[in-house]
Amino acid sequence: MKLTKQELLGLRDMISKTSMKTIEKYKQLNEANLNGEVLILGDSMVEYLNPEMYLPGFNIINRGVAGATTESLLNSFEDITKNINASKIFISIGSNDLVLLESTSEEAVKDIEKVLFKIKSKFPNAQVFYLSTTPVLKEGHKLYKKIYVAGRTNEENLEINKGVLDIVSKFDVKFINQYDSLVDHDGYLIESYTPDGIHLNKEGYKIYAINIKKYL
Repeated sequence: MKLTKQELLGLRDMISKTSMKTIEKYKQLNEANLNGEVLILGDSMVEYLNPEMYLPGFNIINRGVAGATTESLLNSFEDITKNINASKIFISIGSNDLVLLESTSEEAVKDIEKVLFKIKSKFPNAQVFYLSTTPVLKEGHKLYKKIYVAGRTNEENLEINKGVLDIVSKFDVKFINQYDSLVDHDGYLIESYTPDGIHLNKEGYKIYAINIKKYL
């Protein structure tokens, strides 16, 4: 179920405020030169991933921002990545464009391409990995939270994944399919992996992290 105009405006305002605080925190952390082996960027799928818990033993810098879109990531890219050196970069971005920017899947893919270009331009020697969009629960499910899922569909997420898969070779980027590991036999997010229909809980992140760990 898509958000009403009033709900969408409220969500944008909430995310704008929380994002500003998160980015300001990153700006302060980035005052020192950070030589992390791995940098993870993007939206809430990344911000809520605790590397110490799910990917222990690796030198990982997390710069995820809940609610991030391709537009907001590009606008804050320098603040988020300043003074960071990394040999591997993982990026999760695009799904929020469907809601917050009211983009089509095709438009989201075009803007993801801009993000990949930006990353490769700043980090030309780093290996870059795109973390695919993930499935959501069926509308009407008891765990489905409208404010978070906001009407985005698995069809749209799959279209984004397909579109990105078609362009990653252009940037020498590796596509990591998170979607198939988290989807049930009916084509929806496995309910035991989520608290709200879209974000992952501890069990979901165990799977998400395993797919990342293969490339660390």
